[in-house]
Amino acid sequence: MRSRIFVGMLVIFALGLLLVPPGAKASSSVWQKRTTVRFSQPFEIPGELTLPAGTYVFKLVDSSLHQEIVQIANADETHVYAMLRTIPSERVHISDKTVMGFRETGAGFPKALQTWYPPAEKAGHEFAYANR
Repeated sequence: MRSRIFVGMLVIFALGLLLVPPGAKASSSVWQKRTTVRFSQPFEIPGELTLPAGTYVFKLVDSSLHQEIVQIANADETHVYAMLRTIPSERVHISDKTVMGFRETGAGFPKALQTWYPPAEKAGHEFAYANR
């Protein structure tokens, strides 16, 4: 009797696996795109927001809208400063470290964050600014 129950459960499990689409993958891979960065100077992010020097967590948010949304939070992730839509960006040389790109701003203004490349990723995220 127990062997029949075991076989029945095994068949149900196997049928469950067949119902999963072949291209489906867990969304946890998106959550692995998370890095902690320490800035020694204030920096600007889109929305004309300037963040002070300090440690921040950059994380790709799992979006059902298939948009690349980056969350910027404090070091212990208890405060979110921004959720920003980004443009896909590719780099030529892959680094095993996080790479942050900045664009120049006018004299007396902090540099503006332009790109974020997670470690070991060719694909990155470009922050979109409104024209000034």
